[in-house]
Amino acid sequence: MDELTIGQRAARLIDGRSWDTKLPVTTLMEMLGTNRQVYYNWRNGKEDPSAKLLEKMALAGDDVLWVLTGMERRNEK
Repeated sequence: MDELTIGQRAARLIDGRSWDTKLPVTTLMEMLGTNRQVYYNWRNGKEDPSAKLLEKMALAGDDVLWVLTGMERRNEK
């Protein structure tokens, strides 16, 4: 398991999605029903995402298991 907090992993996930989609972090956070300040709090280890935000991230296809545990999913065959 890595040393990042749940919030820091969530912020990294948002960073990756921003890079992949070319959408600003602000837009992605608004799509989750929250704002950029929450993202900054995640990134700085001051706050972790709520269960509701994790649910929205999971429904958007994000790897919430990694956000929660720091462990990536293994390909199931």
